[in-house]
Amino acid sequence: MTLPAVAGGSVTLIAGGFDYGGGDVTEAAARPAMLADVAAAAGVGIATASRALNESGYVSTATKERVREAARQLGYRPNAVAKALRSARTGVIGLLLPDLRNEYYSVSSNAIQRELAGLGLRLMVAAATTAAEERDALASFVAQQVDGIIHVPVDPAGELPDIPIVQVNRTSHPGEVPAVVCDEEEGLRELTALVLGGGPRHVALFVGGEEHSTTRSRISGFRQALEGSAVASTVLTGEFSAEFGAEAAARALAGGADALIAASPRIAVGVVQTLQRDGVRVPADCQLASYSDPEWFSLWQPGMTTLVPPLEEMGRLAVRRLRAILAGEEGGAELTVLPGEVIRRGSTR
Repeated sequence: MTLPAVAGGSVTLIAGGFDYGGGDVTEAAARPAMLADVAAAAGVGIATASRALNESGYVSTATKERVREAARQLGYRPNAVAKALRSARTGVIGLLLPDLRNEYYSVSSNAIQRELAGLGLRLMVAAATTAAEERDALASFVAQQVDGIIHVPVDPAGELPDIPIVQVNRTSHPGEVPAVVCDEEEGLRELTALVLGGGPRHVALFVGGEEHSTTRSRISGFRQALEGSAVASTVLTGEFSAEFGAEAAARALAGGADALIAASPRIAVGVVQTLQRDGVRVPADCQLASYSDPEWFSLWQPGMTTLVPPLEEMGRLAVRRLRAILAGEEGGAELTVLPGEVIRRGSTR
C-alpha cells in the first residue's frame, strides 16, 4: 500500500457557525473581530477557541464560557461560507504516529486500516517524533481536509486542530479529547508483582520520558507493586531506543539490580544486548520482563515475560469512536481503558 506523503505547513483555522445568544454586539473599529482575537482575549489557543465555539466537546465548561464571553465582547461573527466548505467530507482519515518503524504501532495501524476499509474510508499516515513535527503534520492533515484524525500524541501541551480527533495509546488532553488506552498502571503493577515473586534484591524499571501519559502510568503501577516491600528499586527514563536500553541496563547492573523491566520492546533490545555482552544469565543471574509482544520475544531464549496491550482492539475502538463522532452520535471526551495481559515466559523466575 502506498501512503500519501504528508508535508509540513501552516493553516489558518476558521470557526464554524455558533449562535452566541442575544444581546447587542459592537463591531471592532478597525476591522471585524477574528478568531485569533477571541482566542487572545480568552487566553487560549486558536484551535481551542474554535472547538469551544463549535461545541466540539473537547474543551472544559469553564474554558467554553470564557471563550464565548470573549466572542460576545468582541462581536465575533463566524464565517458561514468557510463552515460550509469545511463540512464537505473527503472520506480520508489521518493517522499520526510517533514512529513508522516501530512494530508496536504497526499492529494497531493494521487494525485501523482494516476497520476503515470496511467503512469505505481511506487512511493517510504521518509520523512525528517532536512537538514541531507533530504541529506541522496536524496542520497538513487539516490542509488536506481529512475528515478526522487518530492520534498518538507526542507533545502533551500541543494545540489540536478543530476537527474530530480520537487519541490512542496515549492522552495529551484528558477530559477534552476522547481516547482509547491500555490500563498501563494496573498492567505494570501485575508485571512487577510477578517479578517480585522471583525474589530479587533490587528491581529496575526503564521507561520513556515522563512527559508521556503512558510513562507516568507505568511508573505508578511499578511503585504500587513495591509498596511495603524491602526490595530496592530504580527508575530510569530516556528515549524509546535500544541505545537507551543498553546504557540503562549497564547502569542498573552496576548499581546491584538483579531484575530489570524494560517497558518498551525497543528498550528491551538494548537491555538484552548488554546482558549478553556481560555474560549475565537470564533468569538465573538477573530476571528480565518487558512490554508488548514482538515476534522475537517468544523466539529469544528463554522467552520474554511481558505485558501485552490489546493493540488491535484499541485500534478498532479508536475508529469506531471517531466514526460515531463524525456521524453525530457521540460528542464527549470519554477515556476508554482496556486491560492488558501479562504473559509469563522463561525470563522470570
